Amino acid sequence: GNYCKTFGERSCEDSEVLDMMEANDNHSEEHTVAEFVEFCINGRNSKSGEWTSKGVGKYLEGGKAAGGQLVDQRFCPRITEGELRYNMVSDALVGIIHKKPKEGGISAVGGTGSIYTYYGPKEKKFANLTKNFLTLDLPKIMPALGLEAEPIPLWWTSDFINSSPPGTDTKDEKWIVGEFNCSCVGISKCLPAYCKDDTPNACYNDIPKKDLAEVRKIGSLVGSKALDILVKEAKAKAKPAGAGDYFSAGPVDVSSLKRMTKDDLGLLPQPTKPRFKTALVGIYVRSAPYGGSDKSNNGHRYDSIPFANGMIAAGMSCQLIHYTHEEHDKFFELCKCFDFIIVRCNPGQIKAEGGDQQKFDDGMRAIRKLGKQVWPSPDVMEKMGAKDALCKVANMNIGLPDTLAYYSEEEFAAGFKKTMAFQPRVIKQNRGSSGEGIWIIKLKEGNYCSSFGERCCEDGEKLMLMEANDNHEEEHTVGEFIEFCVNGRNDKSGEWTSKGVGKYLEGGKEAGGQLVDQRFCPRIVEGELRYNCVGDALVGIIHKKPKEGGISAVGGTGSIYTYYGPEEAKFKNLTEGFLKKDLPLVMPALDLPDEPIPLWWTTDFILSSPEGTPAEEEKWIVGEFNCSCVGISRCLAAYCKDDTPNACYDDISSEDKAEADRYGKLMGEKALGILSK
Repeated sequence: GNYCKTFGERSCEDSEVLDMMEANDNHSEEHTVAEFVEFCINGRNSKSGEWTSKGVGKYLEGGKAAGGQLVDQRFCPRITEGELRYNMVSDALVGIIHKKPKEGGISAVGGTGSIYTYYGPKEKKFANLTKNFLTLDLPKIMPALGLEAEPIPLWWTSDFINSSPPGTDTKDEKWIVGEFNCSCVGISKCLPAYCKDDTPNACYNDIPKKDLAEVRKIGSLVGSKALDILVKEAKAKAKPAGAGDYFSAGPVDVSSLKRMTKDDLGLLPQPTKPRFKTALVGIYVRSAPYGGSDKSNNGHRYDSIPFANGMIAAGMSCQLIHYTHEEHDKFFELCKCFDFIIVRCNPGQIKAEGGDQQKFDDGMRAIRKLGKQVWPSPDVMEKMGAKDALCKVANMNIGLPDTLAYYSEEEFAAGFKKTMAFQPRVIKQNRGSSGEGIWIIKLKEGNYCSSFGERCCEDGEKLMLMEANDNHEEEHTVGEFIEFCVNGRNDKSGEWTSKGVGKYLEGGKEAGGQLVDQRFCPRIVEGELRYNCVGDALVGIIHKKPKEGGISAVGGTGSIYTYYGPEEAKFKNLTEGFLKKDLPLVMPALDLPDEPIPLWWTTDFILSSPEGTPAEEEKWIVGEFNCSCVGISRCLAAYCKDDTPNACYDDISSEDKAEADRYGKLMGEKALGILSK
C-alpha cells in the first residue's frame, strides 16, 4: 500500500507485489508488477508465472488496428456499492439496473452472486446523473468516438461507477462511465426464452406477460427510433442544394461543358437510379446584366428549379446545363446521352449571346429525329407560336371562321382592305412579343359595309390604331398602314410613334414573315383569360383586365390580374369545351400530329360574344398559344433587376414555392407518362 502522494513522484519496481481481482468472477490473484506486465503482453509463460484466470492475456496482440489495447483507469472503491447500467434505445433511457456485487466482490457481472435492482428511467435518486448524461454528454459521445457520421445505436448500454468519496451529497455525486456496450446487448426480460440444460425447449411463449409488455414497449421504441433515423437520413439525402452546391454533375458527365452558373440553389439531389435522364437547357448572355432579363443571381433562369425538381420527384434525373455557341458540336453530342431535353432559352437570348438560333434549332431537330423528346421542340414552338395558328383552329369552337393569314404584300393589301371595310380588326405580326406589332384598328369614319365583300377600303381612308404593347394610339391612312407593315418606316408610311419598325412580312413565310387578320372583339376591354396548362391538364386561370381606356392587358400597362383555380365555376363551359372537345384536335390542326402537347404552355382567350349573351352560351376564342419559354409567375421574386440585383430562389415565398412545385410535379408526372409509353 505504499502509494506516492502525487502522480509521477515515483514508478513501481518490477518486483513489487500486486493484489488483483478479475471482474468476470471476482477471483483474486497475487503477482509482481513484472509478471502482470508479461501476462498482459505475452500471456502465460515462465516469466509471467502461474495464473488462475480463465483468460490467456496477450491483450495487446495484433496492435491497435486489430483491437489490441489496454485502458488504465482510476479504481473507484465505491464500486463495491454497485454500478448502474443505463439501458438505452438510441437517445432514450428505458430503464436503469443497479448491479451490486456479492459481499466481498467488486464485479457485478452475471453469475457472481451479484444483486440486480430494476428502476424506471425517471428514478429520482439518479435524476442528476440522468439529466446530465442525456442532455449534456450524450450528444457529444459519437463525435468524441470519431463516429460523428453514425447515429447512436438502437439498443445499447452504458455502465456507470460512483467515483465520489463517501458522504458526498447526492446532487454532487460524480458518476463515470465504466464501459459502453452495443454488441448484441440482450433484453434481460426475454431471458426465459433461451435454451439451456434445464430449459431445453424454451421459447418466446415462456416470457411472462408482464415482462412481454415491457419487451414490446422496448421493441416499439426501437422501431420508432429506427424510423426517425431513416427519415432523418432520407431528408438529409433529399435536402436541396444550398448556396455553392452543384447537383448537376451527374448522372451524365457534363464536365466537358463550360459551367455558366455559381450553384444549383434549390435543386433536389439526383436519383441514384433514374428512370430517365433529363437535361434542362438554359442560355446565359455574358454581355447582359445578370446574364439576361430572366436570371437569378446564380445564372439560372428564375423558374428552372421547379421544372427540374418536378422531373426528379417523378424518379428522373434532371441536370441544369447551358448552351454556349462556342461548344455547339460538343453540346449536341452530349445531348445524345440524355433521354429527353427541356429547352428553357428565352427568345432572342441565343442571338444576343452571339449564337445562331437556327443552328441551335436544327441541333434540337436532330436530337428529336433520334427519337428523343425535346420539350418544346423547335417545330412545336414555331407552329404553336405562329400567329397563323389562329387560322388553323378557325373552325373549332375556340376559333373564328373569318380569321385570315397573309404571307405576301399582295395578299395583305387585298384581304385587309376587304375585311377592314366590314368590321373593326386586329392585325397581328408573327414575330413580336408582349403585344408589339399587334394593332387594334377601326375606321375613323365608322363607315363599315353591311356585308362582307360589299366594298373595299380606299388607300386614303383614315384608320384609328391602338398597339397592344403599350395601348398608345395613332392615326394613319390605309395606304400608310399597309406600307409600314410591309416596308417599315419611310416617306410613304409617314411618321410613327410605335416602338416597332414594321416590316412584318420580311423574309417571307419560311422566315416567319406573316400577318394574321382577326375580327376585333370589343369585349376584350372586359379582359382576356390565360389558361396555364401542363400537358393536357389545366392548372390555373388568370383573368387579365386592361387598364381603364386600354385594350391590351400585357404586363406593365396597368392591367389588373385576377387568379382562379382550374375548376372555377364561371369559366366551366369554356374549360370543359376546350379540354374535352378542342384540345385533342389542336396538335393535328397545327400539323404536329406526332408531337405531344407541350409540358408547360398557355392559351389566351378573348370573349367574342355580344354583350348580354347568357354565360352558358358565351363564345371564347383563342388569341394566341404560347409554349416558348413560358414563365412561372409564382417564381418572379427570384429574378434579378435593378432594384433586386441579388434575387435568388430563396426569395420566393413558401406559398409561391409550393404552388410552383405543384406545377413542376405535374410536369414530371406528365413527362414520365409520355416517356413510358
